[in-house]
Amino acid sequence: MTDKKTAHLGLPLPDAGNALAEDCPRLAEALISLDGHAQSADARLDGVEASVRDMHDANSTAVHTTGDETVSGVKTFTQTIAGTAAAAEKLATARTITLSGAASGSVSFDGSADTTLEVACMVKNEEFTATNTTGRIIKYNDGLYILYANIDYAKPYDGITYLYFTFPEAFSVIPSVYITNCNKEIYYGFTARITTATNIRIDFFNIQRAIVYATTNSGDPKREFYSTDDFSLNLLAIGTWK
Repeated sequence: MTDKKTAHLGLPLPDAGNALAEDCPRLAEALISLDGHAQSADARLDGVEASVRDMHDANSTAVHTTGDETVSGVKTFTQTIAGTAAAAEKLATARTITLSGAASGSVSFDGSADTTLEVACMVKNEEFTATNTTGRIIKYNDGLYILYANIDYAKPYDGITYLYFTFPEAFSVIPSVYITNCNKEIYYGFTARITTATNIRIDFFNIQRAIVYATTNSGDPKREFYSTDDFSLNLLAIGTWK
């Protein structure tokens, strides 16, 4: 009997010189061996198919390093992500945009929507000089009008205890007025009586007076005179010009 076998699995092969009774058991042995190999291969393929399905499912939900993809839901990353995002709904921290110089204004911006920056432009910032007065006029395009004035005034001899100050440029309505930094504040108190949008009356009181002389003679009545020192004060008026 010729005992031929396959090169890989070593399974018996029939031979023309062998009797049928010799080859049949050998072929049956070969078929049983092949069936066992097929069973083992099927089991291994089942595991491979399961792994392939898992890999496919994982790949379908993974974020890849190339290609365009849409990622939904909230994702939390514990590592630093390098690069620049092509777009974002808003800034993580809102920023304030502020103008400086001749214009003023500011607005908070986080990128989530368009915003409008209201701008107040200074349309006038000039010094002025008037009788016994120097100062500055500042006006803005939104109507704000600020006036600074330093007033030098000679205290009168005739007992008058007030003065009128005319604004170099009238306000549209009566402004708010503040008086500060009088050089004689230890002697005087002041009240700004706002009369019109064009001028105000400034009253001063608690004036120290120097008696030059006094008699009871009807022909030479008592006389009192104010001292001759001057005073100066700072005035601030805030209102509108249009």
